[in-house]
Amino acid sequence: MGMGERELHSAAAAAAAGDRRRAEELFEEIWPMLVRYCRARAGSRSGGWEFADGLARLAGVQIPLRYGRVEASRPFREFVYAVADRTMRDAQPTTGDALNALAHSERTVLILRVIEGLSVGETAAALGLPDARVRLMQHRAMRSLGAQVA
Repeated sequence: MGMGERELHSAAAAAAAGDRRRAEELFEEIWPMLVRYCRARAGSRSGGWEFADGLARLAGVQIPLRYGRVEASRPFREFVYAVADRTMRDAQPTTGDALNALAHSERTVLILRVIEGLSVGETAAALGLPDARVRLMQHRAMRSLGAQVA
C-alpha cells in the first residue's frame, strides 16, 4: 500500500465528509486489499470473481460511510477488513467449502496470513490481537483444513 496509516485515516475522514477526490484516492488504495480478501472469502461459490469483486466494491463504498471517531482510533487495515467481512457475511450465508468450515476468527487469520501475505505482527495489529494468539489461530486453522482434505 502506498498510503501510510495517517494518510489512510486522513483520506477516509475527508471522504466521509464528502470529498470525492479523496474518496477516489482511498478507493484506489484499498481496492487490491478488498479484492484479495473478498475473493478468498467467496471461494468457489457461484458467481466466482464477479460476485467477490461486486462485494469488494460494495465494501469500498461502505468505508467512508462507516468511518467515524471510533474508527479513527483503530488501525486502518483492521477497519477495512471489518467492513469487508461484514459485507461478505451480509451478502451470503456460509457455503460448504473448506474455508467457510473454519471458525470465523481462524478463517480471517488464515486469509490475512496466507492470501494477503501479512506477517504475524501485521495480522495481530490489523485484528487487535497478540502475536501468540494469531499463531495459535493459524495453527488451528491449518490443522482443521488438513483434516478436511485428508
